[in-house]
Amino acid sequence: MNEKYNVCDIVLDLLPLYIEQRTCKESDIYIENHLEVCEECKEVYQLMREDLSLQLNKCDSRKNENKHRRKHWRRILAKILLVLLGIIGYACLMIGIIVWVFLYLDGI
Repeated sequence: MNEKYNVCDIVLDLLPLYIEQRTCKESDIYIENHLEVCEECKEVYQLMREDLSLQLNKCDSRKNENKHRRKHWRRILAKILLVLLGIIGYACLMIGIIVWVFLYLDGI
């Protein structure tokens, strides 16, 4: 009985690494063999996997949300840039007209 809990303790310690696929083949085999016979550890394993997948989904949704925010701000900045370029172009046109009028009137 005491040996079972020692094996369970070892497997439970290794489960996070096993889920992240950071254990060696021998450890994988040891864990998989134990999960086949121990329902308690198997239940913990399933809960850990579900928790990890929920965390990954949250991260993905945050990434998507941030991506949409960046696109939104890029569009706003692009519109601001176009307006500024339009104002600068209009100012250049007006200055050109004023200079042309004064040069033209001075020439007459």
